Amino acid sequence: MKRRHNFWREKMKKKGKREGKGDRNKNKNKEENKKGKAMLKARAKMFLGEKENEKLNKNVNQTERMKETRNENRNKNETKTRIRKVIKIGGSCLTDSASIKKALSLISREPERIAIVVSALKGITDLLQHAYHLALGQSGDFKGVVASLEQRHQNLALELVHPAIVSQLQLKFQSIFASLYISLQKIFLNREALPGDKAWILSQGERLSAHLLAAALESAGIKTRVYETDRIGLIASEVSGKIKVNLEKFDLNFAPRAEEILAAAHLPIFTGFFGSDEKGEVILFGRNSSDYSAAVIARAFKADYLELYKDVPGIFSADPFLVPEARLIPCLSREEASLFGFYGARIIHPDFWRPLEGLKTEVHIKSFSSLENSGTIIAPAASDEIRNRGHKTAPKNHGFIKGLILKDGLTVLKIETKKYSDLSKLIKLEKILAERDGKIIAFIPLINNFILILTDISAESLALIADSLRENQLETFSIEKNLALIAAVGSGINQKSALSSRILRVLAYKKITPRFFLTFTENPVILIIVQSGEALRALRQLHTELITSRFSGKQDIPDDHLFVS
Repeated sequence: MKRRHNFWREKMKKKGKREGKGDRNKNKNKEENKKGKAMLKARAKMFLGEKENEKLNKNVNQTERMKETRNENRNKNETKTRIRKVIKIGGSCLTDSASIKKALSLISREPERIAIVVSALKGITDLLQHAYHLALGQSGDFKGVVASLEQRHQNLALELVHPAIVSQLQLKFQSIFASLYISLQKIFLNREALPGDKAWILSQGERLSAHLLAAALESAGIKTRVYETDRIGLIASEVSGKIKVNLEKFDLNFAPRAEEILAAAHLPIFTGFFGSDEKGEVILFGRNSSDYSAAVIARAFKADYLELYKDVPGIFSADPFLVPEARLIPCLSREEASLFGFYGARIIHPDFWRPLEGLKTEVHIKSFSSLENSGTIIAPAASDEIRNRGHKTAPKNHGFIKGLILKDGLTVLKIETKKYSDLSKLIKLEKILAERDGKIIAFIPLINNFILILTDISAESLALIADSLRENQLETFSIEKNLALIAAVGSGINQKSALSSRILRVLAYKKITPRFFLTFTENPVILIIVQSGEALRALRQLHTELITSRFSGKQDIPDDHLFVS
């Protein structure tokens, strides 16, 4: 019995062990099931989270894309609205219907909004001036001049303007010529002209060409509007004998007009050459001053580019009429170009750069007859030169001289001072000279004397200067005439100390002795003053040795010809 009992007890114990093991397995399975369910729930949650995140990211991406699209559209609209380029077309380019059609093609090809500044048609200003002098001189022939001017413009209107628009333009022309005839008739009858008469008469050429160009563009489907520059707040006045725009006043006056233009869809066409005084009377900026007008308009729109179309390919290393070997300069800095203008290169108006101060406007001078050529680019700062197609161009390594400018007809005024205190009187004298009809090229104070180098001074002005010197008790002075200036300009001139000696060596080789030789620490220019009779020979020799020789690899002049002063 005992053995049996033990048997069943062992059996039950084994069974219990198996059951306990099974319970443990069950519990383990339950735990694993719980973990599995938790993992499934976590995965499901993750999946749903990823979906939600994807949805959220998708919404964010869509929002960002919408913002980007709005920004792109805004930028496109700003690009379309903003006037980034101003184009000036000179009167020498506009001669007949073919040249005006060429201008229309040039304008219509522009991909972005532009503004146009236009001069009078070639020869019109001269004819208007002729008519004015005829009327003032009591000659009735002014009527024939006015009639021929009207006929020329009416014929161009019939050739260039669509029949549906031409009648409006003809009425405009009739109004302008009727006013012009009345003004000249008054001068003829009264035998005198009022102060503003001449300026108003000469300004009609730009008004006529602007309205003609606008109507021709309208015929081509381009909406335009003419802005006559004596009616847009372009206030100017005479300062030291020169007409200058009051830029601060213009900025304020033109700001509402600029907003109006930018908000509209038309192409603005501005007249060059003139503005108005404080009273609203027409005031002229001087002959060939439409470049200056264009610079003022470029300032108004803060334009990135200003293109000047002329009858020349660009700026050359010397006057091509004087130096046949002269090369087209592909690129100049603004400082270099302003020196070219100051010392006598007439391709740009002397005051051209003042309206562009503080702006990064890049100026392009281009040939109207060869639109495919890039001309001369004038960058705000010095930059590497570029090659230009179709013309001989100055190479990158042509030394530090970009060009040579010849200015004849100089006068040197040498004043010996008795006391150092006399210098204050001489500084006053400089102001007096600035108001005369000439220009001071250099003002050189020395230990015992003072030297003024003058240009464009008439005999009458020299007499007045001499009287001023005597009044200021500066009796010891001398005047030397029949001199010429050669200015060597280049951004690297101050960095090359041997350049001065080389120039002197070139001149000595041709047995030319400079009267004065001036270098400057701040300006990249060297001034050589020689006798007028030797000026052309000196210019050509310097160009050959300093610029042309860089193309041929010609050997330099030997050192034994160095000139020693």
